[in-house]
Amino acid sequence: MEDPLITEGDIDDYLNIRAVQMSNRLQLMVQRRALRPAGLPLQDWRIIVSLARYGSSHLRHITQRASLDPAHASRAASNLEKQGLITRRVDPNDSRRRLLSLTSAGEEMFWKIWNESMAMSQEINALFSKDELQSLKSYLDRVIHFADGKLGSDT
Repeated sequence: MEDPLITEGDIDDYLNIRAVQMSNRLQLMVQRRALRPAGLPLQDWRIIVSLARYGSSHLRHITQRASLDPAHASRAASNLEKQGLITRRVDPNDSRRRLLSLTSAGEEMFWKIWNESMAMSQEINALFSKDELQSLKSYLDRVIHFADGKLGSDT
């Protein structure tokens, strides 16, 4: 076996890896405990959450808000429409565009999964004091804002 190219310290200092590890594990928790039992893929869930949070919206806005790949989001939206969880209708302000909205079945699915997801979130929040949790949120928001600024300058 060859010697490694980098050390554990190098990996520990690479914040992106830790963030990805955390995100992947949290997503896996949600998938195992809430999404799989409901038969819903993660991409579909992210569209449902965006619609629940922002209301009817164009797919382009959903992909931006949920950081989804447009091609994957388009397939997920089609899947959700076939399942009767969302509808598409002509945008009254621009007939070339379609607005996506949750159906009553979509809203029911949202609440079912949301409640389980929030229970998991409370378990995670309990790992921190109130001040620690507020600081963590602030740190995460700072990194997200920084990344948004860098991504905006690349376009």
